[in-house]
Amino acid sequence: MQIISFQHGTLFCRRLLFICLALFFSMHSQVLAQENQDQYRNSEMLTSASAPVVVDGKELFQVAEVSAYPARERAKEIAGRIKKLAADMSVDPKSLQEVKEGDITYIKAGKVNILGLVESDAVREGLTLEVLTTVTRERIAIAITEYRDDRAPRTLLINSGYALIATVVTALLLWGILRLFVWLDALLQRRIMARIERLESKTHYIIDAEQVGDLL
Repeated sequence: MQIISFQHGTLFCRRLLFICLALFFSMHSQVLAQENQDQYRNSEMLTSASAPVVVDGKELFQVAEVSAYPARERAKEIAGRIKKLAADMSVDPKSLQEVKEGDITYIKAGKVNILGLVESDAVREGLTLEVLTTVTRERIAIAITEYRDDRAPRTLLINSGYALIATVVTALLLWGILRLFVWLDALLQRRIMARIERLESKTHYIIDAEQVGDLL
């Protein structure tokens, strides 16, 4: 009886060990498959097209192509929304919010969605989606502030003064260059005429000498 019990116990241990090994290899294969899938997905994200979001000639950040939404059109629409918000003085740049809805994290100004960031945008920048969202929100806030500062009456007056000074300086330089060319032209004409007159006098002298010689 003891031998039979021992054999049953050994068989049970072997079966349990086999089940544990099978579960281990199954989980390991799933992990490898998931890693390969993530690497493939990340490589697709890195090779997808992207376009810069530009406001007043300044590049704020890059956005990637999403599904059938071209990156260039996406960047253009985002830049338009930022300009529109910047022109609305009731919008406080500090009040921008981050709202996560599913796989998309939106940056909002009140009820207006400025843009939505997805994982492909974060992968391209080498950041997590949370960090990228915070950095992007801060850049948008700075862009709105600078957009308004550049169009403030005092800034416009100062820029107009600089433009006027630059115009006057340019006009004076052009006038000076023209006067210099006139002076050089007159100088060259005087020197050329003097050389021609000396040449004529020498030529006249040669002609007279030849005439005398022929006569003799």
